[in-house]
Amino acid sequence: MTNIHDGPIQILIIDDSEDDRGSYVRYLSQSDTHTFECTEVETLEAGLKQFRQSRPDCVLLDYLLPDGSGIEFLERIASDYLPHEIR
Repeated sequence: MTNIHDGPIQILIIDDSEDDRGSYVRYLSQSDTHTFECTEVETLEAGLKQFRQSRPDCVLLDYLLPDGSGIEFLERIASDYLPHEIR
């Protein structure tokens, strides 16, 4: 498999469980084919702020967050970045 991505793949992990975030980072670090750079946040609002600042390649998103849901995160991102006709 050819990696067409320059540099590490940017992953944003939005999860209020430190144990779960750690598990994702450990799992990703075991890859023999890709390098990942993970940014971790605990809340919906912190996730939205980080997403808007860094535009990561991938988001690992918890469904239930202390200040909202994963679905709410997706809806807010869609309203920011997708044309109205697609939403």
